[in-house]
Amino acid sequence: MIVDNEIQNSIDRYIGRIVKFCEFLRENNFDISIKNTLSFFETVHLETLLDRNFFKNSLKSILCSCREDFQNFNELFDRFWDKAKSPQKNTLSKTSTAVVKIIKSSLGYSTLSNQESQLIEDENEQVGASKLEALKTHDISTIPLYDNDLFEQIALKLWYQMSYRIRRRYKKSRKVGRLNFRKTIRASISKGGEPFSLIHKKKQKEKANLIIFLDVSGSMDRYSYFYLQFIHILSKTISKLDVFTFSTKLVKITKEIKSANFTELLNYLSIMDENNWSSGTTMVSCFDEFTSLHSKYLLTRRTPVIIFSDGLDTDEPQLLLREILKIKNSCKEIIWLNPLKGMENYQPITRSMSTIHPFLDQFLSARTLNSLSALEEVLTNALGI
Repeated sequence: MIVDNEIQNSIDRYIGRIVKFCEFLRENNFDISIKNTLSFFETVHLETLLDRNFFKNSLKSILCSCREDFQNFNELFDRFWDKAKSPQKNTLSKTSTAVVKIIKSSLGYSTLSNQESQLIEDENEQVGASKLEALKTHDISTIPLYDNDLFEQIALKLWYQMSYRIRRRYKKSRKVGRLNFRKTIRASISKGGEPFSLIHKKKQKEKANLIIFLDVSGSMDRYSYFYLQFIHILSKTISKLDVFTFSTKLVKITKEIKSANFTELLNYLSIMDENNWSSGTTMVSCFDEFTSLHSKYLLTRRTPVIIFSDGLDTDEPQLLLREILKIKNSCKEIIWLNPLKGMENYQPITRSMSTIHPFLDQFLSARTLNSLSALEEVLTNALGI
C-alpha cells in the first residue's frame, strides 16, 4: 500500500496510542487480550476514527466485557485521550510494539518477525492463565454470565482432582492387623512349607459417616447450585454420605445426590423440592425434624457434620442454639461453611450466627473455588483418613 509519509506517520501515531490505551485499561483492571485490540482494527476503518463519538463507542463495544467495564470506560477514555492531546512520548512494551507491527502488517505497512510473533503468543497464554487464577479467587455468587461455562469447567476439574486425592489417602490409611498363622501355613504348603508370603488379618476400620446440610434459601440461591455440584462429586468418593437440603423444610436427598448424572439430579429436585428452593429460612424446625427423625440412625461420635449456610435465619437464636447443641452432643464435630466469611470486614454478628458461633468446632469460608478446594484437608481430618 502506497501512502503519503505524513499520513502514514499520523496513522502510526494513532495505532500506537490505541495500543497504549489498551495497556492503560489493563492497568485499570479491564480484562483485555491482544485479540481484543486486533478485533478493533479488523472491524473499524481508520477513516472513521476522526469522529470522536464513533471512535469512543467503537472502542467501548469491543473492549468492555462486563457491567463494571461499561461504567468506568467513559471516565478512563476521557482521562487518557484528553491527556493524549498534549505532545508526549508513547513508550510501549515489547509486546505492545509487536502488536503495533501486527496491525500495520494487516494494513499492509510492515511485516512481523518470528520473535515478535512469539511475544504475541506468550502474552495470550499469560492473559488466559491470569484469568483462570482470577476466577479461582472470585466470589462464586458474582461470576459474570459470560464466564459461567469456564468457571464450571475449572470448578469441576478442581473438585474431581480433590475427590481423587481423598480416595487415594483413604486407601493408604488401611492398616494390616495381626499375622494370620492358619492362612499363612496353608499357603506355604504348595511352596514346600516355606512361608514366603505372610498373610495378615486385615484391620477393617469402620468408615465414618458424613452428614451434609445444604441451605437452599433465597439468600443462598447463587451459591447453592455450585455447592450441590461439589457435594455431588464428593458422593462418588465418600460412600457413607447423607445429604439434606433445608430452607422452610428439611428434605433428604441422599439417594438422589448419588445419581450418576448431575442434570438428572437438578431435574428431580426441581420437581420434588420446587417450593423449598429460594424461599425463606427456618433452621430451627428443620434441625428439630432431623434430630427427631434421623439423628438416632445417622449420628455417632465419629460422624462429622457439615453445614453450608450464610446463617441468616428468622427463628429465635436461643431455639436455634438448642437444636445445634443437640446435634453437637451426638456427633464428632460441626463444621460450618459460610459464603459470607471471606468478605472484607465480615464478622458473624447477626443474631443467629453470633449466638451459635462459639459452639461450632470450625467456622470456615466457602466463598471461592480456592476456599472450597481447601476443604480437602478439613474433610480428610474429619473422616480420619
